[in-house]
Amino acid sequence: MDTPQRDEYAGPRALRAMQELAQREFEGAGRWHVGDLAWSWCLALGREDQRPTAVWRRDGRAVAWGWLELPERRLMAQVARDEETLADEVIAWAERAAGAPVRVDVAESEPHLRAALERRGYAAEDDEPFTVRMERSLDPRVEGDERNEGDVPGVPEGISVRALRGEDARERESRAEVHRAAFGGGWCTGERYGRLREVWPYRGEFDVVAVDGAGTVVAFCQGWYDEANRTGLFEPVATRPGHQRRGLARAVCGAVLRAFAAAGARRAVVGARGDDGYPVPRQVYGALGFTPFTRTHAYRPHEVRLGVYGTGAEVEGLAERARGLVRSGTVDLVRGADVEERYEDLAEQWVIEHPGQRPSADRGLAEVRVTVTLPGTDGTDGTDGTDGTDGTDGTDGTGGLGGIGVLKDALCRLVCPEPEHDGPCAMPWAVS
Repeated sequence: MDTPQRDEYAGPRALRAMQELAQREFEGAGRWHVGDLAWSWCLALGREDQRPTAVWRRDGRAVAWGWLELPERRLMAQVARDEETLADEVIAWAERAAGAPVRVDVAESEPHLRAALERRGYAAEDDEPFTVRMERSLDPRVEGDERNEGDVPGVPEGISVRALRGEDARERESRAEVHRAAFGGGWCTGERYGRLREVWPYRGEFDVVAVDGAGTVVAFCQGWYDEANRTGLFEPVATRPGHQRRGLARAVCGAVLRAFAAAGARRAVVGARGDDGYPVPRQVYGALGFTPFTRTHAYRPHEVRLGVYGTGAEVEGLAERARGLVRSGTVDLVRGADVEERYEDLAEQWVIEHPGQRPSADRGLAEVRVTVTLPGTDGTDGTDGTDGTDGTDGTDGTGGLGGIGVLKDALCRLVCPEPEHDGPCAMPWAVS
């Protein structure tokens, strides 16, 4: 069999090729809907240099793709089920493009991707937030009134549920305000939202808003319809703060369901947080008849976090020594409010261990973060054997998490060559 051709892009220029593969694989995998990719393309507008993409084609047809989000190093990827050997290549491409191990959310319906990640030393972090994919069947005969305009039973008086008037710049900006208020960030503007309307398979009848008497958008549901699979998708759904718990999200979603059914859809899907950290959307969709059919698992490289309290020169020197310790992987020096909260006891520890001395203004909290995969099929990770460790590939001979213990010990010795001694350290430290 011929080797597939890989093409690389700055930004998702091959969006339609990626959507074609998603559409072809959707019935079996159910992971990526063509609307997921259209919406992700909109999120990438203006940040193409931070969204490298690669598409693998065989005989002109897309069989795999990878889409990387930088600097977070988050990977979206899909590999055709009959091309599972490409999974390792897609992940290796992403690691090269990111210059480090990546972070991937993989559905249970994608076992070939999960197996490739595990072969490369990634582990599923099941204590992290995850997405549950939910579905429900549709039948025009039982979906009720198919109209998508005007008053809807159960919606507060004065609120109209209808398709967005996309040609109205003021209404587009009002919808964008709801998005920014609900999800944060400044990405979604009326102008950028206007560009969303140009992306296949956008259709205006599936872009539904709830509007008050003053013409202000107070909730919306963006629907995307895949005609080939006769399946609609919600992505995204939001309610303006101050208007929650009024039945608005349910109303706009219900209107989109009716529009899907009128278009011939037989199924609707949606993704929602599956963990208890953000349960409300899952409850709303459950009330609309959606039930789970798959979930994601967060695959992450292993991290060792070493918190220290020292001068700027001390922590910079520690980070450099850590970079010399690790054969492959990344070493980042992190500061900020999260670090200060995580290691706040270290400042007090320094004061206790150095009676009569006052911290200088240059002394502060920082974190040296080491990211590796264990073991790995494309070059293993771990120490280089020059620091007194056994020089293994970050493992203790048993593989897996045992290697993290070796790496932790080596990092601790960089701060304090004798971690068990009774005297104070120049930099108090804590490792996780």
